[in-house]
Amino acid sequence: MTDPLIVVRGVHFAGTLVACGTVGFIRLVAEPAKVPSDGQPLRNRLSLLTLLALAVAILSGAAWLVLLAADILGAPLLDVCLHGGAWPVLFETRFGLVWCVRFGVAVVLALFLFRPVPKAIQLVVAALLLCLPAMVGHAGATPGLSGDIHLASDMLHLLTERQ
Repeated sequence: MTDPLIVVRGVHFAGTLVACGTVGFIRLVAEPAKVPSDGQPLRNRLSLLTLLALAVAILSGAAWLVLLAADILGAPLLDVCLHGGAWPVLFETRFGLVWCVRFGVAVVLALFLFRPVPKAIQLVVAALLLCLPAMVGHAGATPGLSGDIHLASDMLHLLTERQ
């Protein structure tokens, strides 16, 4: 049987990649191609795809947090959900801090779909959402200069990932 944490992380990364990749496509390909005025339905569909992917990323991120909390605390999943077991993981670990930042960045990115913002700002926010998971992986846990190089390498890898 497959570990649910592996499945949830895979879904989370897929949602994040689709959301950020679609933002990149809109801002770097569709807009510069000067899609005719009747291209608004395409823009609307791509924005909807981005919103759905962000929703998947946020929901799977919440599931990841709960599953990880249950694993760390050695508690049943139901106890973690009903008795606030995720709070210590959320507020007392690096994973939790990065999780909070990523949640906020995902919400900001979703809001940017409805407000006109400069292209560079939207792309930076999407890139931030995409590369932050490196901070909770092996690279983020490696101390010193070698850890910094590993972290930068992982972030670059996430930014250049193909969908």
